[in-house]
Amino acid sequence: MKIVKQTSTKLIIQHRPVLLWMLGGIFVLAGLLGSVLFCKSTTLTCQRQLIEPTQGTCNSIETGLLDSTEKKIPLNTLQGARVEQSRSDDDYTYRVILLTINGEIPLTSYSMAIAFL
Repeated sequence: MKIVKQTSTKLIIQHRPVLLWMLGGIFVLAGLLGSVLFCKSTTLTCQRQLIEPTQGTCNSIETGLLDSTEKKIPLNTLQGARVEQSRSDDDYTYRVILLTINGEIPLTSYSMAIAFL
């Protein structure tokens, strides 16, 4: 604690908890760094041939700051898609899953909340 001003009628003191500010800053930086490192974006692009519409491929590219993963899915193995819904407490999360003849392929490794306006 530091005395800022002291007179016969007034005493102003200042308390700066430096350790708490430093710890708070470390936690904020760790949260931001974790968000940047683990946040990923998934893009699905499908191209088919005009002559034979069942021929072609879909590319699912999951891109993050540190890595990128690509999955190629032949169109002739693709059967459809479904949305998986999970509930925890009062919140719903969703995940898109592609259905192929070889099994299910989730577009993301996690479920996400979607806000409806």
